[in-house]
Amino acid sequence: MQTIGISEARGNLAAVLSRVQDGKRPIVIERRGKALAALVSVEELALIERGRQAESEEVGSAQETSRSLFAKTERLARLGHWEWDEIENKCVYCSDELAQIHGVSVEEYLRQSSSYESDLLWAHPDDRERVDQIVQELTAQGKGFDIEYRLLRPDGVVLDVREVSETIHDDDGNLVRSVGFLQDITDRKRIERDLQQSESALARAQRQANVGSWRWDVAGKRLISCSQEFARIFGAAADQAANLLDPQFDRVVHPADRRRVEAALARSEETAEHYEIEYRIVRPDGETRHLIEIGETLCDDNGRAVEQFGTIQDVTARKQAEDDLRRAYEELDQ
Repeated sequence: MQTIGISEARGNLAAVLSRVQDGKRPIVIERRGKALAALVSVEELALIERGRQAESEEVGSAQETSRSLFAKTERLARLGHWEWDEIENKCVYCSDELAQIHGVSVEEYLRQSSSYESDLLWAHPDDRERVDQIVQELTAQGKGFDIEYRLLRPDGVVLDVREVSETIHDDDGNLVRSVGFLQDITDRKRIERDLQQSESALARAQRQANVGSWRWDVAGKRLISCSQEFARIFGAAADQAANLLDPQFDRVVHPADRRRVEAALARSEETAEHYEIEYRIVRPDGETRHLIEIGETLCDDNGRAVEQFGTIQDVTARKQAEDDLRRAYEELDQ
């Protein structure tokens, strides 16, 4: 690119312009080695402008694609985002998906959320006080919140949602804005409730049948998990069962039955075969209980035993009844 001094440009402006027009190349005007301006032809300027417009259109297209992908992601995740002006105390932005979750248009959402008090009305009446308390307390501390509650839509539909916010402060530390997202977690909460009901039904069934379930880490020799009925059978609370059985399960087995139990467990570890064994345990209070244990062993890809799982059933009452019946027959024989 050709450069000339400012004195030359002033003294021979017509000639300089002619060189620009004939050469179709820009000339840079300098003063003391510093570029001040550039002279370009009309044709060159047009090319530059077309390039700028094309670049602007390309950026605009990329931004539109990005916005479209973001909107699709929000729809798939059932998640919408918002922006809150803490000075004006109102919502200033609401994504399409956020409005969709609330069952209204963006305009309707912004209208109802034009103040904190009216925005709070989105929460179900039974959850409203709790939501208000948490939000007010954390906002007063300049902190964001993470809360789950029920949302009541204008059409009467109730949704389970999770809402998370983050605060923005100015250079003086004053809270000026909050941003956040709200996600529809209704399906997840329904699954959790169904699972809780299933677990509750299983726990009742186990209590009625005196059956408990368990999982055992073979290498670590520790109890991974157990049911409440399992713990009750062993005379412990559910959160204390691991302390009772770790690291040596056989210490609760009746001394006269230990070798049989150890042999059955070892055989299952080696062969991964299903096993069933009847034995006695001595609970912490000294009471002896009769159990039937059914278990299986899981192995890794190398055939090493990594976990055992199964059930135990307290058959003490049955054993006592059998003993009583046997004694009754013996007395009759006499």
